[in-house]
Amino acid sequence: MCECDVYMDKDGEQEKIMDKAVSIEAKGGKLHLVGLWNDTLDINADIKELSLLSHKIVLEKKSKEE
Repeated sequence: MCECDVYMDKDGEQEKIMDKAVSIEAKGGKLHLVGLWNDTLDINADIKELSLLSHKIVLEKKSKEE
């Protein structure tokens, strides 16, 4: 399987926000995440790190100016 766990970086700490994401799409200035069980999350963030070998995606919240 090719799913990844998604984490939000908060001051250097990583908090898991979704298990087994199968799709991420940029939509209306936000990221639309879809999980393996069709759960969804729309979040105002950018991708900070993507590790396919570790099946891990780290996001960071967008600054308020954007």
